[in-house]
Amino acid sequence: MFKRMSTNLSKQSREELLEKLNQVTSFVKNQADDKKSRELLNYISDIKKEINVKKFGLVFEEHEETIDKHLRESVPVLADNRELFLNSGGDMYNGPKIL
Repeated sequence: MFKRMSTNLSKQSREELLEKLNQVTSFVKNQADDKKSRELLNYISDIKKEINVKKFGLVFEEHEETIDKHLRESVPVLADNRELFLNSGGDMYNGPKIL
């Protein structure tokens, strides 16, 4: 009656990779606690983060537009400029006139 949906291979391989990284993490933690071990744990953590972030095939890079920076540092001020007014035949404050 209902067909069973196939397994999401990307999710399955991502989970397998994360499990392998967990095994490597536990192995490194059981070794001597030195600078190299901490570096390896940081590398593994970075890899796990990348695996979890890039799930859907679309990757949006984090960057900042110039306008974002400008708006964060400044407060926008709105001004009434009558030169830009478009007259559509109606009263600006009471709506269009009925013919």
